[in-house]
Amino acid sequence: GTVRGVAWSTDGRAILGCCLDGSVRVWSVDTNDDATVTIRAGVDGTYSTTFSPDGATIAVSCFDGWVRLFDARTGALRREWDAHPGSTCHATAFSADGERLVTCSWDHTARVWNPDDGTPIATLDASDGVYAIAISPDGSLVATSGSTIIVWDVATGSRRHVLAADGAEPTRLEFSADGTRLASGWSDGIARVHDVGRGTLVSALGVPGPRVETVTFLPDEERLATGDVAGTVRVFPVSGGPARFTVDTGGRAVNHVASAGGRIAVATDQLWLVDAARGGIVFGTAPHDDTIWHLSWSPDGARLATCAMGGVIRILE
Repeated sequence: GTVRGVAWSTDGRAILGCCLDGSVRVWSVDTNDDATVTIRAGVDGTYSTTFSPDGATIAVSCFDGWVRLFDARTGALRREWDAHPGSTCHATAFSADGERLVTCSWDHTARVWNPDDGTPIATLDASDGVYAIAISPDGSLVATSGSTIIVWDVATGSRRHVLAADGAEPTRLEFSADGTRLASGWSDGIARVHDVGRGTLVSALGVPGPRVETVTFLPDEERLATGDVAGTVRVFPVSGGPARFTVDTGGRAVNHVASAGGRIAVATDQLWLVDAARGGIVFGTAPHDDTIWHLSWSPDGARLATCAMGGVIRILE
């Protein structure tokens, strides 16, 4: 079935795929064999999956609202709980130290859990459905995306900031590596960077236009790459100003961008590799027969994993 997302283990030796048919599969990158572990995680389907920071546990968010944690080596179920009763669980994310697991749902909440026993730590009550989450590197803050972005204090469950744009809704969220800034794409064609401590706007990047579907900080943390539904990739200085360069992928909607080692990988119905310094297209290829939903660099930046609607994961050197 369709593979919605891929994730690497922290040592780069295993790749994790999440499928709409409710299965999760783990492959050993070194052997290139069939899946070493196949997990039947959700009866109706799964939304997302991720490794814990130590690589020992796989967390899966399911259509039925449950969160299920599995042993990454054996596939055995470790624990499960109904994280969002009567609703769906859209996403899961571990804090960097692995001590917290955050989930979100259309039930207007994001919830923070102790992954060791499934006990709740905090319920973050948003004003509408939450379909994306991001955790600050130190685990103290959670950002949720609905009709607005809300930045939450995990310790107290209180709102730190509400970030909004007139007539626009946020799409993708990403904290900077030092946790001081939050980048977001918006439906009005603008990417925005906010100061997390103050809740103030650092920069609004671009001009009104097609929805910005994906954003990512480049490794230097001074530039931001964006991709929109019209097929345009732009790289901006985080502090503000015009785009350093623009790349046109030919009108194909950009679903995801990710950067490593001086390159930006771009997912449309093809895979594009862009020079992060000069902006030229290094190459374009079609590793799948259909739309690429997601891509992910290995921790060392040497390999790139892509997944698509057809149920295939490709790993490129």
